[in-house]
Amino acid sequence: MKSEVSVGKGCGWIRVSQEPGSNGTLVYLNRATTVNDVARDLLLPHGHTIWLQYGGDEPRPLRASEKPLQLQDDFLERIGYTDQSRRARLGIDPDLRYLISFNTGPRWTGRSGEVWLLKGLVLPQWKKKIITLSAGLMIIQSLEGGDWGKEAVLVEAVGTGDGPRGGRSVLKVTSQGHRSLYLGFDLPWQQRLWHSWLKQESGRREGDLSSKGLEAVPRGLGRLNSLDLSANRITSWDALEDLEGLQSITLASNHLTAVPQQLWSLQETLVTLDLSHNSLREIPRVDMPKLEELKLDGNLLESLPEGNFKALKLLSATDNRIASLPPFLVRQPMRALTLLDANEGEERVKPEDLKSINLRANLLKGNIILGNYGNLTQLDVSENSIECLDLTALDKLQSVQCSKNKLQDLSLNGTSLTSLIAGNNCLTKLSIYPKPTKLKHLDISYNRLETLPDWLGSCQHLRTLFASHNLLTSLPDHLFCSELSCLQTLQLSFNSLKSLPQVIRHIPLQQLFLQSNMLKELPEHFFLATARLRILNLSKNQLGELPTAIGDGHQLERLYLTCNQLTDIHILTKFTNLRVLHVAYNLITQLPNLCVGSWPDMEELVLSGNRIDRLPGNIAQWQHLRVLRLHCNILLACPSLAPSTSLKVLDLSHNNLDKVDLMSLVPKQLQFLDLSGNTRLQVDPRQFQDYKSMRKVSLVDVSGQNRDSLPAGPNDPKPDQEPSNSPWVLGFSETPGNREKLCISQLRLTNFCNTEALLGLFDSGNNTELPQILAQSIPRILLEERTVKETANEYMKYTLLAAHRELKEKGQRVGVCAMVCHICSERGPGIRKRTLRIATVGEAKAVLYRGDSTLTLAHVPTQVTRSQIGNSAMFPLVVPDPHVTELTLKDCDEMIIMANKRLWEVVSPEDAVAEVRSISDPVLSAKRLQDLAQSYGCEDNLSVMVVRLGGQSHQDQLLRELNYTIQFCESAGQESFRHPVIGCQMVRREAHCDGIHATENTCWCQGDRSSPSGQSDQASCGRTSSRENYGHYFTDKEIMERHSYPSVLMRENGTRKMCSKLAHQDAHLADCDESLSDRSGHLSDEQFRCWEYMLEQNTQMLFDKELDTLSRGVARRPARPQMWPRAKSSPHLNSDPSFLSRAFGSTRSFQSGLTKFGSQSSRRSLHAGPNAAYFGSLQRLLPYTADYDFSIIKERSEVDSLETEDRMSKYWDVATTEL
Repeated sequence: MKSEVSVGKGCGWIRVSQEPGSNGTLVYLNRATTVNDVARDLLLPHGHTIWLQYGGDEPRPLRASEKPLQLQDDFLERIGYTDQSRRARLGIDPDLRYLISFNTGPRWTGRSGEVWLLKGLVLPQWKKKIITLSAGLMIIQSLEGGDWGKEAVLVEAVGTGDGPRGGRSVLKVTSQGHRSLYLGFDLPWQQRLWHSWLKQESGRREGDLSSKGLEAVPRGLGRLNSLDLSANRITSWDALEDLEGLQSITLASNHLTAVPQQLWSLQETLVTLDLSHNSLREIPRVDMPKLEELKLDGNLLESLPEGNFKALKLLSATDNRIASLPPFLVRQPMRALTLLDANEGEERVKPEDLKSINLRANLLKGNIILGNYGNLTQLDVSENSIECLDLTALDKLQSVQCSKNKLQDLSLNGTSLTSLIAGNNCLTKLSIYPKPTKLKHLDISYNRLETLPDWLGSCQHLRTLFASHNLLTSLPDHLFCSELSCLQTLQLSFNSLKSLPQVIRHIPLQQLFLQSNMLKELPEHFFLATARLRILNLSKNQLGELPTAIGDGHQLERLYLTCNQLTDIHILTKFTNLRVLHVAYNLITQLPNLCVGSWPDMEELVLSGNRIDRLPGNIAQWQHLRVLRLHCNILLACPSLAPSTSLKVLDLSHNNLDKVDLMSLVPKQLQFLDLSGNTRLQVDPRQFQDYKSMRKVSLVDVSGQNRDSLPAGPNDPKPDQEPSNSPWVLGFSETPGNREKLCISQLRLTNFCNTEALLGLFDSGNNTELPQILAQSIPRILLEERTVKETANEYMKYTLLAAHRELKEKGQRVGVCAMVCHICSERGPGIRKRTLRIATVGEAKAVLYRGDSTLTLAHVPTQVTRSQIGNSAMFPLVVPDPHVTELTLKDCDEMIIMANKRLWEVVSPEDAVAEVRSISDPVLSAKRLQDLAQSYGCEDNLSVMVVRLGGQSHQDQLLRELNYTIQFCESAGQESFRHPVIGCQMVRREAHCDGIHATENTCWCQGDRSSPSGQSDQASCGRTSSRENYGHYFTDKEIMERHSYPSVLMRENGTRKMCSKLAHQDAHLADCDESLSDRSGHLSDEQFRCWEYMLEQNTQMLFDKELDTLSRGVARRPARPQMWPRAKSSPHLNSDPSFLSRAFGSTRSFQSGLTKFGSQSSRRSLHAGPNAAYFGSLQRLLPYTADYDFSIIKERSEVDSLETEDRMSKYWDVATTEL
């Protein structure tokens, strides 16, 4: 039996709304149905049509011949819905209007309306027309429509006419060629309004008809200087021949597959031609002697046009398929030039006026030599596959961009060169002659250079030099000398530098980046010569000590020394302007007592991973301190920080703290506090409750036991707690960086469906609400998508697509980069394997460490179209089509690292694995990666998750479940069920202390924010929040809201839940159980048989009857397919349920009086199919933790239909069709 709305082949549904935001009217049509057909069937008023809107973008009126269903179908396929049946059903979903909507409205907008127009010479008559004013043009259209844009008048002047005619107020409009038109108005105020409009539009010479839905170029445009026809769907170009003297024309985004022939009639006058963002594959020979700018970006061109470009100054052809340069750009051999006469060679081979060429993102490859273009100043050939580039003949060249190629040899003329960007290549040498004495900016990062060029000492105007990620082992002596008097930024990170040249004079450097090298010491007078230095990064080196010679008034503000071998930092007290200091992961034993007075402007201090046992007592006197990180030290006590007026982040985790007084420790404005990992720490629960009553606190248990309160004592075990011996352990860390808010949410369900893991990371960049919505809704959506028969094999992909719709209007202008990781066990005869599936939308990345190799997962190659969930108004530039990676986990797989794009911008996957491979605790691994990324200069939001993979066998998992069942049953009679979340085991000698977060949000049970300093989630019984492990303790109101919330698949199939208030009241206990079991959505065979058995027995007759009644009552158009085919069942399982474990089924399924099993029910075939995909899918999937008294389970020989209907309405929230 199927309860979904079925559609015929080639048919589907659209919703047409009178007002934006309303559900509108469902229209059943096929792909050939036009806008005129729909308007006629809907009885739209005269002059109205259908408008199309993508997301929250500007709507556009559809042409009469456009086909709405085809437009909707193409849109859904473009964003990722490749399954035709899913696309066909999506038209039912009311939430689809937030992605694509069809609205009714007048054909005109803005300065438009119905106006009387005097027509005829012999017998003039007044006829009502639709007139639209736009950029100096008056577009005339009949009321019947169909001729939009075919007639236009260039407004030259406007007057009030000779007085009223025919009882109407008149305006006289003079157009090009002194032609006069008379407009009539019924009311004087209308005449005055149109007179003011026409005055503003008169006399213009620039026509803007972009995004007007034109099908033809209007006639009567006169002598315009420029005309913008972009973003239309023009098919008739005849009127172009009338545009004499037109100098500039824009035909971008018109779906052109060939250049209109009428365009060549303007070749003698055109100065600017823009054909960007079409589908052009070739352009015929062009002879435009006055053409100065030619833009061909975003087409399918394989070659550039040939022809006469004598005046060409700018050529832009990015994002095409150009594999070779045209003859007019390539230096011709001398013997070829002899075949041309002097004039012809001058015109066609040497366009002296050409100044700018942009061929970014094409298919250029091999060796390219550009020839004699004396005036060429700018060249961009980035993102190609060029291996050798010779530009030595271009002596006027000022700016060259050739990054992201395969360059091994680059030769340039340095006479006029001011900027060179050649990063991400394979350069081993760089030849520039003559010396580039005017060079200001040089970027040669990500190459294979072993030495810097010798001519750098002659670049007296050089301001910035980027040479990171090379093979440099030493630097030239002249780099740190006064000859480079303008050098301000020097980026030499990620090389193999072992020493720096001696510095004997003052140098003007302000920013110096030397992280990830092999430096063991700095020059003796380094700090004396760099008094202007503001930012110094020496992280990830081998420094054992720092120079002691430091002059007064040093301007250093930000100093990064993470991951070195420093034992003492007393010398740093001489830097009195320090604001940011990172010295994590060194060998420091104490913080200087003078530091508070020496660093009065300190804002961020990171001392993690050292051997510090105490802190200065006056540390709270820092007036600007925002971040203090001291995790992984040996602190025994912490001074009072309550007097601090600025501290927001405090990380004291993994120390030796034994007592903490929250009143004296925590300042009022603190937002994040991490005390986890202090195994000796004792917190008085009463003190904690007193503090909690004073301010809102979100408590996160990082021990993996997901408690919502502090343990009462050091040994407080509970017999009903499941042991935590999952095959994976999770650690995480987050930080807002220098931003005010953390715009990233994590999803951490380490015990999803008892034996699975569901992890997620959602980064919006500048919005905090959307990531939280996704983190809360993804588990529910994934459970539903796994039951959809048509796309079950692609459930990860369709989970993110459904989440895209879930954002509704909130996701129209804001986008989210999302990554979801699902680890599950594949079981079957002879099958024992774990499968990892990762779906990503955007730039987040996951890394799997397998043996001695590193696999990068969920990484989408660079492409023109951006990938994001949400931001639907930017379609087609932004689409949510997910990238899915699936692989089988092996025994040699050790860990998975998931992080947002900001971490991967500064830390490579190989470096990340090398940093944390030897760290067994995933919490410390995540913290270290976060600290390392910040020490490399990342100041934005960071979010990291590290999953340590174990080798627990299938038998271990079965024993684990059996052991938990026995413990649960033994404790069931001793403890009540009044607070299932608190009834979790709390082992003080093994558990870390909870991370306490003082936030402005609600308490943890309403959705917590994870700490920026790092927590861990080990697999447990699954009792956590919706973003942790689902153990939310719901109130009555929350149960009502949750129970009445329609699932994604219900909306997709046009269904809704029919629940009475009484049904909710009676089902209260069961709903509480369900809230506890949200974590366990995937069915075993026994669960599946049990649920399917009851589902089919109790609903087949009801739904067959209901759908049959509906299908007889729906009016159909004779020419269209049938709308409601009879639902049928498909056999799936034929055996009775043989075993029901503690975790399977529900109290509703087996309590006396709630189920009725017929005497012959065991012999009937069980039906599966997509039943649960269309109603009750969550209830079918979610097992409950309640104990079953099998003695009360009864079988009944008969099932009464009325009683069945009542029971279904009461307990199952029967899904019925909306139509």
